[in-house]
Amino acid sequence: MNTRSGRGITIRLAGEADKQAIQHLDGLARGGDVGRNALIDEAVASHRCLVAESRDVVGYVVMAPRHFFGRDFVELLVVHNDHRRRGVGRALLRAGVSRAGTSRVFSSTNESNAAMRSLFTAEGWTFSGRLDGLDEGDPEVVYFVDQQGIAPRPVQERHASSRAQRPLPTRNRGQEHNHAS
Repeated sequence: MNTRSGRGITIRLAGEADKQAIQHLDGLARGGDVGRNALIDEAVASHRCLVAESRDVVGYVVMAPRHFFGRDFVELLVVHNDHRRRGVGRALLRAGVSRAGTSRVFSSTNESNAAMRSLFTAEGWTFSGRLDGLDEGDPEVVYFVDQQGIAPRPVQERHASSRAQRPLPTRNRGQEHNHAS
């Protein structure tokens, strides 16, 4: 996957060479959170992680196939502070959804995360519900989107280690899609 947004950002499949950069931009991983680092390692190894890069990796998204009641789930979306509100999160979210193998994709965020909730709304995601009890005093809010709600465009794959381009294998009923803005 090699997708260019209108803002000079390339979205591509993360490779082993990206793990250190991903972990550095993620506060929990950088702080040594074992669970977050294991999630990143597994997501990169299983080709479930996409990165956004300008000159450096500035964000990433992790997809979890059929993780939420048999539906694909956007598990994690992280954008470096200096690159927020510049379309990076939008490009990553769209690219992640484009690789989904289910027609409906779910995600969630804490109620306090106004920026992510705003992104879901701007991208046409539908509020699905609220989960109390996960983070005390900060409920988890769940959203979903149907893939046909976002216009598809062809994509190419490029691994960080090889920089070679080849078609991106997708699980979208045999079609390749890209949704970077």
